[in-house]
Amino acid sequence: MKNILFIILFSPISCNRNENKNFTDNEWKTVEVNSEIKNNINFRKFNDEKEFSILFDTITLQSKTNNIIFLQNEKINLNDTLKKNEMFLINKTCTANFKNSDTLSINIMNSNGFNGDGFKISVFKKKYKINYSYFSDAGPDYQSTTLKFMFSKLILNKNRYKENDSIFGYVEFKCKDEKTYLKPVQYYAKGYFRTKIEKNK
Repeated sequence: MKNILFIILFSPISCNRNENKNFTDNEWKTVEVNSEIKNNINFRKFNDEKEFSILFDTITLQSKTNNIIFLQNEKINLNDTLKKNEMFLINKTCTANFKNSDTLSINIMNSNGFNGDGFKISVFKKKYKINYSYFSDAGPDYQSTTLKFMFSKLILNKNRYKENDSIFGYVEFKCKDEKTYLKPVQYYAKGYFRTKIEKNK
């Protein structure tokens, strides 16, 4: 039974890749579709946890939306299980919308009310692209559109969505940004997420 549970928990994470291959440009990549991902045990665990917000606003009352590990220049083994790396978890919220566009935006962001950072997944016709963004009241916002990827993976439960649809997914990537304000930065991310697509206001 334990072996079966381990496979259910982490089967999307096991993918063949060469960690030593070169980083490539941030091109549109193909989304993997798996309707069964919504039955993953991680999402059932989310039902028993609440989202955390430092602002203690309405977000805090929601059920958890993700367990994504998102790091900058941390040296961890992304082949490890999410459980082993949970010390790196930072409280982030997941939202999604179309914003009067035919491109779906899935936003994984952390904010304390004054500044924050995270990444946006743009999905269009079974293709996706990932960008990093940072914002602060003390300075200009920053969004990188020139990331170079060693690898990336996105699994969604459907290949087409509309407003009010629920999204269940898994994302994993490693990339670097050479055009930051200070010095090159590497980003690492992995984890499950869920949310409902917001209506355009």
